[in-house]
Amino acid sequence: GPRPARVFGTGSPMNEVTAPLHELMAEEGVADELRVALTLRGRAWGGLTLLRGPGRRPFTTEDADCAAGLGPYLAAALRKFVSGRGRLGGAHGGGLGPGTLLIDDCNWITSATPDARSWLRHLATDPLHADGGRTVTPLWGPLTAARRGDPRTTTCVPTAQGWITVSAQPLDGPLSGHVAATIQPAPADALLTAMSTWYGITPRELAVVQCALEGGRVKQIARLLQLSHHTVNDHFGAVYRKVGVSGRDELIRLLTR
Repeated sequence: GPRPARVFGTGSPMNEVTAPLHELMAEEGVADELRVALTLRGRAWGGLTLLRGPGRRPFTTEDADCAAGLGPYLAAALRKFVSGRGRLGGAHGGGLGPGTLLIDDCNWITSATPDARSWLRHLATDPLHADGGRTVTPLWGPLTAARRGDPRTTTCVPTAQGWITVSAQPLDGPLSGHVAATIQPAPADALLTAMSTWYGITPRELAVVQCALEGGRVKQIARLLQLSHHTVNDHFGAVYRKVGVSGRDELIRLLTR
């Protein structure tokens, strides 16, 4: 939207769209919410939500404006944290495969495969979520996109365990209003996209890494991309510095493990 921060609370209008949020806030003992988009140079890097309980002063538009002013600084700090050394690889879920969840129109997880429940235990910060209660945070983006018909319903998400991909798709028929979501370790192609975005990898550097993933050596990459050997090595060196690895083998291990 046009504003990077917004206030929502018990005094906000009640309608078909906001009713589930009113219900959730009442259940959790929250009276007011201030949500801030952490944007930097036209790109959203994450979000911050501040909550206040009943009896506290409600958030105001002045609070929202103040929080919005902090957004770019918090976005820069978040990007630096996520792109810290050793955080790029796919999530290590103890050998877990893709896990699928069914989420109802009130954002409750109604059923899940065994691997999905294991993923929830890895991702949830609250036991309520780990056992299949409310939707965990990494699912919100794809879930929201699927509900509004956005075709981009797969996203690569950084977690404490590494990077995951989350895909969501709305269901029809008897389960209309429900969404099926799949969680799995991020594959190499998704990690390449994340690396390009979060680590500031240039398109030419990315092309060099893609060739390396396909087994190309420096001479082959140089010939394929019509570059000198020195330029290819320079691109590799720039990627190593940005990602925080010591060489090609470590980089490929991060992207393919």
